[in-house]
Amino acid sequence: MDEGEEIAIKVIHKPLVVMNAGKNLDTAIKQLENEWTALQMVTEAASPFFAGLLYSFEDGENIYFVQRLYPASLARRLVDDHRVPVQQFQIQLWAAETLLAIEELHELGIVHRDIKLDNVLLSPNGHAALADFGLAYVSSSTTSLKDVVMTDGCGTFHYMAPEMIHPLRDGGHIEYSYKVDMYAFGILLLELSLRIPEGSRWIECVPPSIDGSSVSLNAAVELVDHHEARHLIAQLIHRDPSKRPSWDKVKCHPFFEGINWGDVEKRSIPNLCMPHLAPRGSPRRALEKFVTDHAGVGVPELYAQAKAVMPVTHNWDYESPPYLRVDRLHGTSCLRLGNGTCPYMRRQYAHHAAH
Repeated sequence: MDEGEEIAIKVIHKPLVVMNAGKNLDTAIKQLENEWTALQMVTEAASPFFAGLLYSFEDGENIYFVQRLYPASLARRLVDDHRVPVQQFQIQLWAAETLLAIEELHELGIVHRDIKLDNVLLSPNGHAALADFGLAYVSSSTTSLKDVVMTDGCGTFHYMAPEMIHPLRDGGHIEYSYKVDMYAFGILLLELSLRIPEGSRWIECVPPSIDGSSVSLNAAVELVDHHEARHLIAQLIHRDPSKRPSWDKVKCHPFFEGINWGDVEKRSIPNLCMPHLAPRGSPRRALEKFVTDHAGVGVPELYAQAKAVMPVTHNWDYESPPYLRVDRLHGTSCLRLGNGTCPYMRRQYAHHAAH
C-alpha cells in the first residue's frame, strides 16, 4: 500500500457483538468468521469490483478490517441526483460492473444474500465495488454452488426473493439457491432506474391503489421509463427462480447494448459521475482520530502495535499479498484532490448546466 493512500477501517466492537447476539452468540461469531473468510477470498481473487481487505487485526475490544476508501455507495450517490442527474449510460455501467462482481462471487462459491444499493460502493474514480459480506454463504470447495440449497432466512426485506419470504409467512420450510442474488440484482437495477436515493425503497414510488390493496412490484417496474431496463428487471425478479436468466444471458440482453465487457473489466470506460465525499464525518477524519488515539502513524504500525501489546483472543490477523495493495485505477477522493472542497461536484454541475 502506498504511503498516504486513503483507507477506511471497519471497527467491530466485540462487546456489542456479544450484546446483540444474546443466546445466538455462536451463530454471530460464525457469521463474522464467514465475512472474514469471504473478504479474504474476494481479495485474493484480485477483482477490482470487490471491496476487499488490505489488513485485519484485533485488540482486546475490537476487530479491525482495513480496506480502501470508497467515498460513497450507489444509494448515497443518488442523493445528489437532484444536483447532478445520473445519466442512463452511467446506470448501465454501474449495473455492468455490479453484475461482473456477482458473477465472479458465484464462481468463488459465495452467495452474497444482501445485495442492495447500500452495499455497492463507488471508488473515487466512480467504479462500482460489491461490499459487506456479513450475510454471505461460503460453500465448501467440494460443492458446486448450483447444488447448494440454503435454508436460513436473511437479507434486507424488500430485496429478498419470494422463495426466501413466502415460506416464512406460511410457516413452511425455506429452501433457496444462489439465484436469490439475481433477484436482488433485479431490485437494485429497478431502484437505480427509478433513481431511488438513500433511505428510500421502490415501494414508496408506487401510488396506493384506489381499493387500498397492497402495492405491486410489477407496478413499480412499469414506472421505469427505459424499455430494455424494464424488460430485464422483469426477467431478473421472476417469481420462479428457474426462469431467471443466467449471467451470460443477462450480459447479452439489449439493456447492455453498446457495453464492451472487456473494457468494463479493465475499467477503461470513463465514468460520467464521481462520488462526493462530504467533509463532515468523513472516513478520513475518523481515521486521523483513530491513529491519534492509538499513538501510531499508520496502518502497519497499528497492526504491529495491536499484535505486540494487546491481548489476542482469536486469530483475526490478515495481510493481503503486497501486489494487491496498490490499485492505480482506484483514484483519489474529491476532498483530497480539492483540498477540502469537491472539484468533482463543481465539474459535473458545470457539465450538466452546459448541456
